[in-house]
Amino acid sequence: MRLGSRKYRGLATVVFQVFFGASAVVLFRPARPGDVRFRSDLLPRVSVQDMRHETGARGGRASPRTEVKERPSVSDLMAEYAVTQEKLWSSFVIKAQEKAVCTYSWIGAHNVKRPKTHEWRWDGATGRFKHIQRSWGWDPGKGQRSIDNKAHNSWLWDGKRFYSYVKGLMEGDKDPPGYPGKLFLDEYEEHESRKIVRPLVHSEPFSGYVYYKDDGERIDEVILRDRNAFVQPGMEIVGQSKCYVVSAVPEKGRHIKVWIDARHGYSIAKYEHRITEGYVAAGGNRFGKGEFESHLGTVVNFKKIGGLWVPMEIDTEHELKRLIGGDTYQRVSIHYRRTEFILNPDHDALGSFVPDDVMDGAVVFGGYTRAVHSPQAPRYKWEIDPEYVADANGCVVKYNSDKNMPKVVKTLPSLDHLGLKVNAEQIKDKRILACFWDKDDEPSRRLLLTLRDRREDFSERGMLVILVECTCARHDDVRSWTSQNKVAFPVGRFDFEKGKEYVARIHESWAIASLPRLVLTDTSHVVTAEGFGLDELDTKMKEVGNAME
Repeated sequence: MRLGSRKYRGLATVVFQVFFGASAVVLFRPARPGDVRFRSDLLPRVSVQDMRHETGARGGRASPRTEVKERPSVSDLMAEYAVTQEKLWSSFVIKAQEKAVCTYSWIGAHNVKRPKTHEWRWDGATGRFKHIQRSWGWDPGKGQRSIDNKAHNSWLWDGKRFYSYVKGLMEGDKDPPGYPGKLFLDEYEEHESRKIVRPLVHSEPFSGYVYYKDDGERIDEVILRDRNAFVQPGMEIVGQSKCYVVSAVPEKGRHIKVWIDARHGYSIAKYEHRITEGYVAAGGNRFGKGEFESHLGTVVNFKKIGGLWVPMEIDTEHELKRLIGGDTYQRVSIHYRRTEFILNPDHDALGSFVPDDVMDGAVVFGGYTRAVHSPQAPRYKWEIDPEYVADANGCVVKYNSDKNMPKVVKTLPSLDHLGLKVNAEQIKDKRILACFWDKDDEPSRRLLLTLRDRREDFSERGMLVILVECTCARHDDVRSWTSQNKVAFPVGRFDFEKGKEYVARIHESWAIASLPRLVLTDTSHVVTAEGFGLDELDTKMKEVGNAME
């Protein structure tokens, strides 16, 4: 799927809305030429009485207060907000808890509870990012999940590869015991990765980013697009702080109001973001009569960390009503609380950007190994302590932890998919030597005869030899040749009935450039060597034996 496609960009919006509801988010942005910087002389001084409760601020309904004679401009307040955000979003580790109450009319779910925990790690200097989310309770389309069987999702960009790990795909508590989950692994260029990583980073509720369009914008950037945005006369109380109130209509059908808390680092203490009739969302999707969407949020606690006021708790509400395809209504109310906030941590010492949450045995998909989705193609899985791994081309190499190699191992598919009549007892705890061959190829026939002569040797070593015919030879001809030459190994074949294009893809998945081709596995049927010559067989078998020991 092309990263810049409309389909993908829509996915970012869906991820944002489904997983984070009313959350709206912020990423570090360096100052740009022409940015209006904050002038403290334009702001009224905050009195000692206003500062009385600096140790924290509890939320409440906003109420009008006395008008001041001098008010800062919209650009002044937005510039100061940007400065605060740049400091808070330079680099961090955040742990948080979320309690959501959800209503989804189209599936008959009303006021169902969906708790979650989060861990966010971000390094603005390198762009590396990781988010781990665990959820239980009710889940759309999956039913009720107990706290002892949490669903686990994580997203990691380590600067070169993108890992998306999912454990808990099945309905409710019906996951098999010990189910290791699925890992989707891809490599991207840095400019490609931003389109994937940005929406995920911005989904932390305090980021200030919104994703109504194809690309996210921070709330201050949206407000500044409206030349008629204004600071309301007077100030309003949110919690125990006097706040400046900024209103903007950056485009038709889109209304924004934010309460700027000068006492707490010019953070947004409250926001209202409403979409109404006439607004055109991503993909030209226009809101019609009776349709609306709103994101509301109120910060209910600040904490001073490292000399900066950090918002720690927020109450949000997301409502959506659409009439496309029927009357659809959704409401998600969330209480989100940061339990830990570490600013500018030593990520390398913490190991922040490694896939250490992926379980042993997780099935690996994605473009990293160029895997072919076919029962006859090799399989890939995650292994915690591998000896050999598959590289980005699907080729087997010796694992080297210093080279930051993904712990992806290559395994044989189920042998019955290759047309091999082998039962489970025959292959249990045995190394397998697979020979891909061509009946009409002289080197292939010569190799099979040599393997035949060493059959007892293989048996003594606890090794099973299997043969896979890779060309379009008739099955009867293959069986006749092996019978006449007393080659008594199990023989399978590719599904040539599916056409030449299919067979070519299977050849590519096994990296078959020429025949014959040998593939060697360990007792777990993880591929440890492939594409070696007959004269190297003893060496490769010895290497596997040493690795096992």
